[in-house]
Amino acid sequence: MSGKNLVSRKDILARRAEACKMAFEGYSRAAASRQTGLGREQCRCIFQRVSLQGYPLGRQGRLRSSLTLMRNREEKLQVSLLMVLYCVLGGEDVYKAIQLPALRQALQRYRSIQQTHLMTHWKNLDITDAWSLARELLRKEAYIKACPSCGIPNFTSVNQYTSVGCPFCPTY
Repeated sequence: MSGKNLVSRKDILARRAEACKMAFEGYSRAAASRQTGLGREQCRCIFQRVSLQGYPLGRQGRLRSSLTLMRNREEKLQVSLLMVLYCVLGGEDVYKAIQLPALRQALQRYRSIQQTHLMTHWKNLDITDAWSLARELLRKEAYIKACPSCGIPNFTSVNQYTSVGCPFCPTY
């Protein structure tokens, strides 16, 4: 057996393990497929096996983007909070590849803030939403910029529905 075949088998096993881990963490099949490079059918089988073992799967279906996640000032504030946390935790590497550990931590902290401050009316962002927003950042379809008025960084996307510049200050 050649070394090249062994490496590719290891790579495939690592990708399958990552897809399985993503299934346990609540990612959608579409996000797992795109993140790991595995085909849709392979991810469907992996997710089906996880489900048959009694583990709940995350929301399935189409990936939501900033177009549907940021339609007004309050939603832009929520997305900005999540994505600024992601960028702080992931550092400059978030612009090179999606950093799953930083994404997990950012979502945990976002949910902690949501629960601590009793923000029950906030949109329920999930790990797949966070992944989709991180992908926009990676593709340079979105960026973190500081507001010229208040100086607070916020997430802005070319796909966003709202024309709100800064969700934190009423003047911009």
